[in-house]
Amino acid sequence: MKKYFVFLFLCILFLCGCKNKTVMIAFNSNGGSYIMPEIIESGKSIEITSPTKEGFNFDGWYYDDALTIPYNNETFKRNTTLYAKWTPKTYTIAFDYDIEPIEAEFLSEINLPTPTKEGFVFDGWYTSPYLDKPFTAQYMPLGGAYLYPKWTPKTFQVKFYHFGGLLDIQTINYNERITPPIVPSREGYIFTGWDHDLETIKSDAIISAMYIPKVFIVDFETNGGTSIDSIAVTYGESVSMPAPPQKPLKVFDGWYLDADFKELYQNTQVTNNITLYAKWKDAFTYVLKYDDTYEIYKYNGSDEIIEIPSEFQSKKVTSIGENAFINSTNLKKVIINNNIKTINSYAFYDCINLEEVYIGDNVIQIEEGALSSCSKLKKLTIPFVGKSKDATDSESHFAFIFGKKEFYNAYNVILPLNDPLCRSYFLPNTLEEVTITSGKKIKDYSFYNCKSIKKVILPDSIDTIESFAFYKCSGLEEIKFPKDLEVIEEYSFYDCINIKNIEINNNLKEIKSYAFKGCISLKNVYINKESKLNLLGEGVFLGCISLEEIFLPNSIEILPNNLFAYCSNLKNVNLPLGIKEISKYCFYNCISLRFFISSPLIEKLDDYSFGNCINLDCVYISISLMYLGENVFDGCMRLEAIHYEGTIDDWENITKESNQFLEDVNIIDSFLLK
Repeated sequence: MKKYFVFLFLCILFLCGCKNKTVMIAFNSNGGSYIMPEIIESGKSIEITSPTKEGFNFDGWYYDDALTIPYNNETFKRNTTLYAKWTPKTYTIAFDYDIEPIEAEFLSEINLPTPTKEGFVFDGWYTSPYLDKPFTAQYMPLGGAYLYPKWTPKTFQVKFYHFGGLLDIQTINYNERITPPIVPSREGYIFTGWDHDLETIKSDAIISAMYIPKVFIVDFETNGGTSIDSIAVTYGESVSMPAPPQKPLKVFDGWYLDADFKELYQNTQVTNNITLYAKWKDAFTYVLKYDDTYEIYKYNGSDEIIEIPSEFQSKKVTSIGENAFINSTNLKKVIINNNIKTINSYAFYDCINLEEVYIGDNVIQIEEGALSSCSKLKKLTIPFVGKSKDATDSESHFAFIFGKKEFYNAYNVILPLNDPLCRSYFLPNTLEEVTITSGKKIKDYSFYNCKSIKKVILPDSIDTIESFAFYKCSGLEEIKFPKDLEVIEEYSFYDCINIKNIEINNNLKEIKSYAFKGCISLKNVYINKESKLNLLGEGVFLGCISLEEIFLPNSIEILPNNLFAYCSNLKNVNLPLGIKEISKYCFYNCISLRFFISSPLIEKLDDYSFGNCINLDCVYISISLMYLGENVFDGCMRLEAIHYEGTIDDWENITKESNQFLEDVNIIDSFLLK
């Protein structure tokens, strides 16, 4: 049919050409829609309909099949064939996934991406969301495409174990919930679950059953000892034992599974609730003595505080043996009852944590070194000082009971005694307080050089503190004088540089020479005016540079030599009315003394009695004065006048030694000394 129309067209063209010259324009659409040839008059142009072609855009007509010479509406003068040029359209392939779309020309080669998804295997692209039409094209299709990925879940192997044994093996899809096997029970344990999340699986897995052991309660019956809280113990374990209980004067002897102490607990594994029973034995080992009393031979306990038993098996305990408490490192306080008569050597040796010891009044003998190496001892109460009430020489010294052996944290106490057997003892630096409970005297040199002691408590029965008793006790801060104290002898508190206050009772009669010399911290001395004190020795307060005020009783008549010499802070001296004599150097170098008012009965101011009192500016002297010693006011640079109760004639009649310093001092007479 097509050939017929072409033939007809050519015949028409031929007939027309016979009349006028015509040309034929033919069209090659290169696969596009068909365009009918046209016959036109030579030298004319034509309007040509554009062809169409699926997947392409028409890009014009060309004179040559190589499409190099474009047709631009020129006129035709001869027969011509025009060729259509095509450009492929660009289409898009989009994905139902988080992937960038692909844009490409129609029929161009395409490379589809291969996506990944955790737990799945990619199984190709599909053109339907129902994943029933696979996309297989290798070139860009007409109109592009919208593709859906297909996924196949991965499978994993899951193994279940129970206490090391395999229970089950399952094949599970990715993210699929696991159905675990039934777990067998196990004695002493409670199943608590699996050690893996069962809701989803994302890899091969080994899943183990988890258990917790059952917990049992262990109670402790201490049978009179310190209580111990119950503890929880897991099945199959032994009891982690608490510290042993404590019971006064007893030694812990183990835990038993029965109240009759027949079955000892020996780290047995716990499989149910149990009670453990404490067994005890006596902390002391005793030895029966010849007098039918007991001696403590050995202490085996671990108490911190003990009171020595007074009886054992209905017989008295009367002594503590040598080394009986050696190395009892828990011991902090010991109370020794009144039945004990003797404490033997090194009884408490190396009790390094012992802080306080009380020894009863009935003890008659404490042997040398009984408290040796008690390096933390702070407080000690004893009935006497030294070995016994009748001890002499080095055995009467306080440090005798600490012995000659040097030990940690101790200092050497050098003795002044001519004792060939002992020149020194050792005392712990920690010992601060000593209480004496009985006796009449504190003997010569009793606490000589005991520098650590801060406080001494004496019984009211003490009537005499003998010479050098507390000599150079440089740490001593406090001492309360007994009510019955009558005499404080020479040098008894010499150089006790930390004593601050002294209060003398009414029964004290004598304070002998240099008793408080060098007590540089002594600030206040109070002696009741009703006191029986009638004798102050020479230099009793010599060099007490902190002394500010002193009250003297009416019973004192003479202030002896050097009594207050070099008391540089002494500001006020309340002289009793009965004072008759102020002896040599009595107030020498008392540079803070501002005034002096003599008593109405004063008869004698001896040599240099107020020498070098550089701030003394007010002096009032009674008419009773009969003797003025040499240079009484020597160096009293501020003294300009002396107020004298009598007349100038009376003043002239006083017996005077050389007093050149008075030449520039006015004598003001006729005042009334009240």
